[in-house]
Amino acid sequence: MKLPAMVLFLFLLTVRFIGCYSTDHVQKGTSTDRSQTLSSAKEEGDRLTVMKPNFIAITASVESVVVIDSVRYRLIVHLKSATSNEGMEAPASDQRLELTPQFIRAADSSIDATHARNKRLLSLRRAQPGDTFSGTIALNPQRQWLLIEVD
Repeated sequence: MKLPAMVLFLFLLTVRFIGCYSTDHVQKGTSTDRSQTLSSAKEEGDRLTVMKPNFIAITASVESVVVIDSVRYRLIVHLKSATSNEGMEAPASDQRLELTPQFIRAADSSIDATHARNKRLLSLRRAQPGDTFSGTIALNPQRQWLLIEVD
């Protein structure tokens, strides 16, 4: 009976030690104040990883518009030019891309048709083959091209 009690005691002691270490480690990174977290990371000499979106300025020619419903659509375009942020990659010119508009949503998750950016995105829904436009695109994590803005 003493052996199981000793094993249980050592197990609980180990769990307590690991739990204390983990709690201390987590508390350093749980600050809700972003500037406090950044300054503490600088003081500790930690290296910060920053994700920078790759927005690409494009000029493209419309090949077709695939209408999904009364608002949503997909655009098949022929890329004429593409310029990305410094240090980021852009798709090669003379490529065919399928773009999905990235609308701004209202509080109820519907597409806000009164927003200026959405009005510009919706204007391409009526585009004809051969029409050209300039805009901004980005690649989402699912590897789909999103049309962010129309100039």
